[in-house]
Amino acid sequence: MAAAAVGEAFLSLLIEVVLDRLASPQVLDFIHGKKVYINLVQRLNNTLYAVEAVLNDVEQKQFKDSAIKKWLDDLKDAVYVADDLFDHICTKAATRKNKEVSTTNYFSPFFNFEERDMVYKLEDIVARLEYILKINNILGLQHIATHPSCWRNSSTSPVAFN
Repeated sequence: MAAAAVGEAFLSLLIEVVLDRLASPQVLDFIHGKKVYINLVQRLNNTLYAVEAVLNDVEQKQFKDSAIKKWLDDLKDAVYVADDLFDHICTKAATRKNKEVSTTNYFSPFFNFEERDMVYKLEDIVARLEYILKINNILGLQHIATHPSCWRNSSTSPVAFN
């Protein structure tokens, strides 16, 4: 039981990391002026806050219900994928900055293909997390906002930096 509580605490911290990356200068620079990214990032941001609030209820109920345990496993996997994608975006943003310094032709067809691929991956992650969040209603999970991040000022939203 204690190991599971540690697991939920780790997942909550990982969600915090993803939320922080969403508001990072690298991600904001990468999505600047790209409406598709801005909308997806905002949806992901909102979904992660909602998921974070449900984690408190999951911590108590996962031991009694195997469906909730499976839901939690799916959530963990989706958050890991989101973290990996934003790590990749931060790396790409840094690489792009270096290319801007060395050459003015950094918008190659390869970059555009890779950028579209990132949009598809982001869309997939957002849809997956939104679906996972919808299932919480079926499982009877409740939003219990006790984590400090649930009360963050909305000015940290990526949309605020347009």
